[in-house]
Amino acid sequence: MRKVFISGLIIATALSTTACKSNVKFDGERTGNDSEFILEYEMFNGSDSQDLKLQKGDTLEVDVVNDGGTLNMDIVKKDDGETLYEGENLRTSSFEIKAPEDGIYEVSVEGEKAVGEVTVERIKREEETVSDGYAVFSEENMPKAAVKIVEKAMGIMELEKNDQAEMIIKNGEDTKVIVYKNGNRDEAKEITISNKVVNGAEGRYLIKMNNPKEKGGVTIERID
Repeated sequence: MRKVFISGLIIATALSTTACKSNVKFDGERTGNDSEFILEYEMFNGSDSQDLKLQKGDTLEVDVVNDGGTLNMDIVKKDDGETLYEGENLRTSSFEIKAPEDGIYEVSVEGEKAVGEVTVERIKREEETVSDGYAVFSEENMPKAAVKIVEKAMGIMELEKNDQAEMIIKNGEDTKVIVYKNGNRDEAKEITISNKVVNGAEGRYLIKMNNPKEKGGVTIERID
């Protein structure tokens, strides 16, 4: 009789422990701010979300580790409700998502008996600084007003700080822009803008060397 009682007590305790664990909403660590959202958990039941501030061209690096249970995630732009990403029953994986425009994006995750971790991290768009603060944007992230051209030496335009000049560009032609550090020709920096005129458009363009304190550095604008 005593043995039966002890066995029954052990079984009841085991069932109680299992039930308690399955009812745990979140057992883990959370980190969240406007540039990252990290969850590491032994148990995740329910949902959580974090707002991230992104600029056009920023990349979200997503890393998911799923050691059990079900995990869903979606990323939505808050001002218009546009869905940037939606995934269900996520497995262990890594991927990238690029922001199509500036805004606040809400990352929401939902777990059911999930075990693992989720990391969503903002990587700023590429921007290279060239001598004394001149900023040259990558091809994907040139300012909207700029026209992208590449260095190929079919035509050469030399500009110093705050200079500007006009040039005719035909479809398919290439050029390069040379920046002089502090006006010193011995410290010239060649800057590759891109590999073609945007949309292959012919026309007359104004090339400006901006004040180095201003973001943008070199801009090339079509004027006809």
